[in-house]
Amino acid sequence: MATDATGFGTLLTIVASKTFPVGFPVRAFPDNVDPIDFPSLQIADGAMGVNGDFVSWKKANPTPITIAVLPNTPEEFALETLLQTNRPAQGKKYVNDDITMVLVYPNFRVATLSKGKIMEGIPASGIETSQRIKTRSYKFMFQDLVVV
Repeated sequence: MATDATGFGTLLTIVASKTFPVGFPVRAFPDNVDPIDFPSLQIADGAMGVNGDFVSWKKANPTPITIAVLPNTPEEFALETLLQTNRPAQGKKYVNDDITMVLVYPNFRVATLSKGKIMEGIPASGIETSQRIKTRSYKFMFQDLVVV
């Protein structure tokens, strides 16, 4: 039997406590960059003692995720709004959203990320040499991740 490893049909919902308290769906995923990326997460570290003994310890780290969406879509507008409302600047009042993401995969596995913050994003649209509007990515970090 062949294993189906498709991402087709993935749905992401983002809830931001102040900016989008009802939340919004993300379905407009691009084809030219990774639409959803979880980089490697370091959970431990290690070193060698003076006499060559290996010592290791656990390390708590937030869970990072990067989301990319198609240009000129409602999803891009919502993520741009989320970035701008949480961006501090001189003379500007910003919000401090508590963000939750629920990621539903085509095989019905669900990843829930909670107690998160938007960390980074591309503030305006660039244009590629192919004359296509560049795909923008947004980076988040979360305290909690549960996958069922």
